Amino acid sequence: MLLLVTEQILPQKNDIAKNRFTINGKLIGRDTGSIILSNYFISSEYSEFPININSTLNKGNFSFEGELTYPTAVRIGQRTGTGNHYLSGLFFINKGVQSTILNFDSTDVTPVIYNSPENYEYKEIYLKQFTVIQKEEDELEDKIDNLSKKYKDNIPDSLSEIYELMLKKISMKKDTILYDYVKSNPFSYVGLWVLIEKFCLTGYKHVYEDIYNLFSDTLKGSYTGKTLSKKLTIAKSTSIINIFPFLYLKDIHNNTAIVSHKKSSSYTLIDFWFSHCGPCKREFPQMLKLYTAYRAKGFNIIGISVDKKNDGKDWELAIKENGLIWPQYWDIDGKEAKNFSINSYPTTFLLDSSGKIIAKNMETAQLAVFLKNHFSQ
Repeated sequence: MLLLVTEQILPQKNDIAKNRFTINGKLIGRDTGSIILSNYFISSEYSEFPININSTLNKGNFSFEGELTYPTAVRIGQRTGTGNHYLSGLFFINKGVQSTILNFDSTDVTPVIYNSPENYEYKEIYLKQFTVIQKEEDELEDKIDNLSKKYKDNIPDSLSEIYELMLKKISMKKDTILYDYVKSNPFSYVGLWVLIEKFCLTGYKHVYEDIYNLFSDTLKGSYTGKTLSKKLTIAKSTSIINIFPFLYLKDIHNNTAIVSHKKSSSYTLIDFWFSHCGPCKREFPQMLKLYTAYRAKGFNIIGISVDKKNDGKDWELAIKENGLIWPQYWDIDGKEAKNFSINSYPTTFLLDSSGKIIAKNMETAQLAVFLKNHFSQ
């Protein structure tokens, strides 16, 4: 009886063979070392067969083998001992044998993948719709970099707010392009995985639900589609106008605490960060200025670290070194954050006195203007 049950649950060899993929390739510019094929910025939760495969370079040549059930988005990366690293742009693989040639000096570039129709769709059809808007974004970021040098990383709030709004408009245009693409191509795995990566990197947006609803029942009924649906539903609770949820965390003394906004505070900023996050720590000086200036008037900050279990000491040291005088809590391994699809850092939520989310990922320059306007009334 046991043997019969075992035979029933084991996949047939032919089925396994049907789901196999192979990628043969060469990384120009590196002869030795190891590289990794992975979903990278896309959480492994979205894949029935998560991809995280190592390959050793032999005169630059490499080979990956694995399993998947339908086209999947991946990247290839390599980090060297000198600190230099390579990371390809997003690309798509399918069942069967595929091949490619990569260049170590061309990071974040989507490679040509031979025998992958989905990668051709992504590289030659989808991405080409972004040529104009990407040029606009690159030029704007160059202007911001020049301003940052001119003002020694202290761009005036008024200017910073203008440029951040311009970047936000570009982001909205990109979302619209994806919406239109999926509307015209509801069976596209390219559209599905692009949406998932955007969601993993930026968190919930209402437009992501609108885009998801455009997909065919086939894609929505897939393992990946079902997972995305669940994640969107959960993450929606941390979208603007919703009440920010209670979180069960550890305080600085390792005591369990139920964290929420203070009703006595007019505005509360919830800041998700971790000790080795450079962008997180660069925000601290300005946040400290705002906290000091408006604390007595009703502005509060709650810091939530997603440091790993073994990095508790690093978290405590970062609090001291950066002079974080507002309440700090530890979401060990980022478990609560992951539940709400918070995957990029820093991630911030601005709450009003009722605990309602009124802004998400507001730049500190915009926050400074907001607080000045509201507390000067």
